[in-house]
Amino acid sequence: MKKAKKLDINYRVYTALLIRQKLPYFLAGFFIAISLILIIFRKTIISPLFQRRTVTIQKKISEKKYVVREGEDLWQIAEKNYGSGFNAYDIAQVNALKEPYILLPGQELIIPSVAKRFPTQGDIVPIDNIYTVQEGDYLFQIAEKTYGDGNLVYKIIEANKIHEPYTIEVGQKLLIPR
Repeated sequence: MKKAKKLDINYRVYTALLIRQKLPYFLAGFFIAISLILIIFRKTIISPLFQRRTVTIQKKISEKKYVVREGEDLWQIAEKNYGSGFNAYDIAQVNALKEPYILLPGQELIIPSVAKRFPTQGDIVPIDNIYTVQEGDYLFQIAEKTYGDGNLVYKIIEANKIHEPYTIEVGQKLLIPR
């Protein structure tokens, strides 16, 4: 029987050799992992914080303050600030006012930066009471333009004594009753 040879292993040299061989891969993996963690952290935590702050700053810049005077109501304040009383709802909403929208003299309101609103139904005060038919016009469309509601077409039909089939011609002058 043969005797097994005892191997002398220098573990320090072996460990140093392994580290030299594997260190570049370890470092690359480590930097990739750290980079991914930073990207995820930035996208999920840091960016939303900056976005909220930016939105808050933009809101503060775009909103102005208004102090209520004796006898004023939301409609009058909206007319002063927007040129349209229909923006009263915007003011009420931003200021968390509840109906019946009671305002006190000296009360400070935030006037939001929104577009001027126009009525979507009902009579609109006319510039004049005559409408000249344009090419492509039809009665329902004219009622929408002049009244803000096409369903009021019957007013135009009755005032101008237009009979079925309710045809109109380009250049025709129509009386728009108010």
